[in-house]
Amino acid sequence: MGSSRWIIKTYLRLQNLKTFMLLRDGYHSMSSILTGQAEPAQTNETLMEYMVSDNSIGLGDPRYEAAKSAFTENYREILEVARARDIPLIICTLVSNERDLPPFVSFHGEHVRGQSRGEWDRLITQGAEFVRTSHYDSAIAVYKKALVIDSMPAITYFQLGTCYQSTGDSSLARTFFIRARDFDGLRFRAPTEFNGIIRRLALDYRVSLADIDSIFRLHSPHGSVGHELLLEHVHPNLDGYFLLAKTWFTTAANAGLLPGRNPALDDSAVWRLSDITDVDRAIGKIKVLKLTSRKPFRDVDTEFVFHPRTIAEEAALKYVVEKRLSWAEAHLYAAREFTKKAMFADALAECRSIEKVDDSNPFLFAAKGDIYSQMHSYEDALMNFAKSVQISDNPYARYRMGVLELLKQQPGEAITDLTRCIELSATTYFSFPSADRADARYNLAIAEIKLGRIQDAKRELELLLKENPSDNRAAMLLRRMAK
Repeated sequence: MGSSRWIIKTYLRLQNLKTFMLLRDGYHSMSSILTGQAEPAQTNETLMEYMVSDNSIGLGDPRYEAAKSAFTENYREILEVARARDIPLIICTLVSNERDLPPFVSFHGEHVRGQSRGEWDRLITQGAEFVRTSHYDSAIAVYKKALVIDSMPAITYFQLGTCYQSTGDSSLARTFFIRARDFDGLRFRAPTEFNGIIRRLALDYRVSLADIDSIFRLHSPHGSVGHELLLEHVHPNLDGYFLLAKTWFTTAANAGLLPGRNPALDDSAVWRLSDITDVDRAIGKIKVLKLTSRKPFRDVDTEFVFHPRTIAEEAALKYVVEKRLSWAEAHLYAAREFTKKAMFADALAECRSIEKVDDSNPFLFAAKGDIYSQMHSYEDALMNFAKSVQISDNPYARYRMGVLELLKQQPGEAITDLTRCIELSATTYFSFPSADRADARYNLAIAEIKLGRIQDAKRELELLLKENPSDNRAAMLLRRMAK
């Protein structure tokens, strides 16, 4: 499509037409057949890898200028539409990892060839040796000489930033880290002037600005943004997302865009309300490790291998890499494993995390029922099993309710729930272990005995032995009843 804004906009509008989408998909399919190259969607290549293989763009490149112009006009068009419809807006600046991520691509000036390129290489190697031996002042002097020869390579600015940071000159370190990011030929991180565009537009259109870049700098060591708030190049970690949300909330409140009174919550209270768990943190950790094991973070793709060391990491691995569990199932897996180890507070925390997102999951409340049962909090257990049944009647929750009701000397209620458990387990819709079905029928017989229904109890035990001839407890109870 090229870099023409009107062509791109026309293409985006045409995508709303099914006929156009059919023609587009047909073209891509035919193209892949004729060229022998797989369609982009059929490869394992990430968007980042595709961008790396496609091209890199330097400052001043016509494509860079075209992208900057399109960015400005697109933003301006959004603001015009909002103004025309009297829609309040908040726009925000962009933030990226400048301190802890070396530039992906370094360009050389066109004039740097032959002998001058050789001298540049020599100086860079010499500077690296000075850094290795912690002679940072010497390294700074050498890198500055390299800049005189060639002021284009982003890596030189980054190395200078690292050296100044090591000498304690945080101001110069920040300056060179920013230059390294701006000169990076792989445009995953927005250069400084894009934030300038956003700030000018906020003033021109008098819209609220959430200055994320400034806020992240304020909360970063020496004002240089790195891994404390970002996972890799641009994506925030949990602390970063918390700060992002807080900045947006504060900006909206100050602009009078939030209804009613805005409660003053301290950060610790908000964190507690978030119900984020170690499983969530492990999911983010593994996703980033997987992403950064491939290009452009590595020169060559490496096989991703992760060895979990905690229950949370085991659950996250099954979700992110093995794809054996959904997000909610990963949290439930962790909750069950924590329960086995009597780590009840951790188990309940995993359940709250799911409930925050989906309070209509019957397996969630069944799991909570199991946790409270292990804690001997039987009323809470029954309440959660009942909630599971209310959402979707299922044999497991009925079974667990019946056992607890029998324990609480409520045989009538136990008979109702255990009978329903056996009925549901007979259908093909539910997967219910045969051992649990046998236990449900045995407990049903016990409940019948407690109410003096001996013949009903005998019938249940006979049915149990018919289904499980080797069930010794049922056989023994029948013999005792026959005496």
